[in-house]
Amino acid sequence: LIFGSIFSIMWVKLSEKKMNPNIPMKFGLGIVQLGLGYLVVWLMSGFVSPEFTLPLITLVFLYMLHTTGELFLSPIGLSMVTKLAPKEMTGMVMGAWFLSIAGANYVAAILAQLTGAEHGGGEGAVATAEQTLNQYVDIYTQMGLITVGIGLILVIFSKPLNKLMHGVK
Repeated sequence: LIFGSIFSIMWVKLSEKKMNPNIPMKFGLGIVQLGLGYLVVWLMSGFVSPEFTLPLITLVFLYMLHTTGELFLSPIGLSMVTKLAPKEMTGMVMGAWFLSIAGANYVAAILAQLTGAEHGGGEGAVATAEQTLNQYVDIYTQMGLITVGIGLILVIFSKPLNKLMHGVK
């Protein structure tokens, strides 16, 4: 709730100063923040306890970056969908937006299975705390690097993508 208010004020102030980034740039920056959130796990893996746990501050920074990244994506994406869709198709396009979220949740479930505690030794085999932590760090690092890469591609191509939007802001 706090970040939502801060971001709404920020977008208004940036618009007044004619410094508000275009929509593809905002999407790219939001995706970079999501990736950085995942990379916090890798960064904090240097501070692992003897019990193979990460400091709690890891979750604070991960969720903060994911929340701020989401604020670059969701409200702006919803607005963009309604502005870019033909008037007679706005409802269907909004449905497609929400269907994409359902698809993303399906992919998230698959990724969650990759970080499960079962460790390939057959039924009943469970990984050690060290193996589980290493698996989490590896998966989150890969997701972070891929996500940051996708975000940077969007940032790089934001101007040509913005031109395709025919002045929609």
